[in-house]
Amino acid sequence: MNFVAADGSRQTVPADTVIVAKGAHSNLALADTLRNAGFDVEVVGDTSGVGYIEGAVRGAVRAIKGEDAIPPL
Repeated sequence: MNFVAADGSRQTVPADTVIVAKGAHSNLALADTLRNAGFDVEVVGDTSGVGYIEGAVRGAVRAIKGEDAIPPL
C-alpha cells in the first residue's frame, strides 16, 4: 500500500487487506425529521455520539428496558 505520512513523506507498506476508517460523526437528522413528524424517537448507538460498541449496546438496552436497566459508564 502507498500513502503519504503526516510528515509528507511517501511510504510503502506490504498489505493483503487495507481498512480505512475516517470521518466518523454523529448525525441526528433522521431522528429530528421523525420527531418533527410526530414519532416518538429513541436515539441509540453512534447517532448520539461516536463511541465504542459497548456504548451502543448499553444505549439499546436502556432504550428498550428503560434508563435504569444498565447504569451509564
